Amino acid sequence: MRLFASLGGMDVPYRQIRAAYTDDSITVYQAYDAAIAGPAVAAQRFVAPFKLGGRGACGRERPAARGAALSPA
Repeated sequence: MRLFASLGGMDVPYRQIRAAYTDDSITVYQAYDAAIAGPAVAAQRFVAPFKLGGRGACGRERPAARGAALSPA
């Protein structure tokens, strides 16, 4: 498994958590495959083939997201 990737001459972690925060909220960014991201951005909500539930990190059940806001990358 690769731990770092080269991006514009910089080594960046292959996997990383990207987030933004204010005093009132925390937004965590999640990358999705183009087959999921394209239809979701177009509809401004998750649509098929996205499925709620499923498995998250380490194979544990993850809670379903509610009211997720989407924007083009």
